[in-house]
Amino acid sequence: MSIRMMIRHQKQLSYFISFILFLLPASPVFATTWQGPYLGAYVGSGFGTQHLSTSTGTVTDTSYFAATTDINAVNSSGSSTQNPSSAIVGFQAGQDWAVKKSILGIVLDYVVAPINSSHTMNNVTYPDGSNAYSVYTSMTMKWLSTLRGRLGYQTTLHYPALLYLTGGLALAQLKVNTSFSDNTSYAGMGGNSTSQNQIGWTLGAGIELASLHHFSVMLQYLYVSLPSMTTTSSLSNTAGGFGIPPQSLTSPFVTKGQTYTNLVTIGLNYRFDE
Repeated sequence: MSIRMMIRHQKQLSYFISFILFLLPASPVFATTWQGPYLGAYVGSGFGTQHLSTSTGTVTDTSYFAATTDINAVNSSGSSTQNPSSAIVGFQAGQDWAVKKSILGIVLDYVVAPINSSHTMNNVTYPDGSNAYSVYTSMTMKWLSTLRGRLGYQTTLHYPALLYLTGGLALAQLKVNTSFSDNTSYAGMGGNSTSQNQIGWTLGAGIELASLHHFSVMLQYLYVSLPSMTTTSSLSNTAGGFGIPPQSLTSPFVTKGQTYTNLVTIGLNYRFDE
């Protein structure tokens, strides 16, 4: 993630915090047991890193590519590392239990997180300079859900506050999409799209500040790591020539996607037992 992007997200977050603190009363009426069930909603920013890597096999008697240099060129063109970001919105439900000053809890949330990246290389000349090819790859996250434990500590930071660590399982829907074409006499073409629900893990920390009776303001950071996923297909000649029929020259066309995501959010919880 670039320095400019970090500064932009920090500014956005500071605006959210200033607005929420402006809304808080000077002396909130709030029970500080921090226990019982609660529901909440939040907004924020999702940003991270997405890696895409492409492989088109090796040269064989029936492969589409006749030269290793062509394979290396296409593999390089189909690979990228990007830092996408997006506004996000989420909803959560949880339960906390108080043990003296400590808080033990569990929370389930659902986040609309359209954190996507794409990489396009159009009309790239093959190494021998005779023809050109185009490669497109993309990775898309549509939504994210987490099931986490919480370990907190009750304190006072001008307002009654709960400082906590959190971690657990993460589930997200990911999609990897690829396409290839060239303008050789064999008119190579291929591509595929694969969607999967991937289970990974998340770790983070947060703070809740008491506001009005039943309500608390939450500021939270989560880091999410998900397993890589792969879309597998092939590319082949759609035209023939010189005794070579169409679809007789085939190379694998495999693209692997990996994503790491950061979520910075601010929200409002309603606590039923306060």
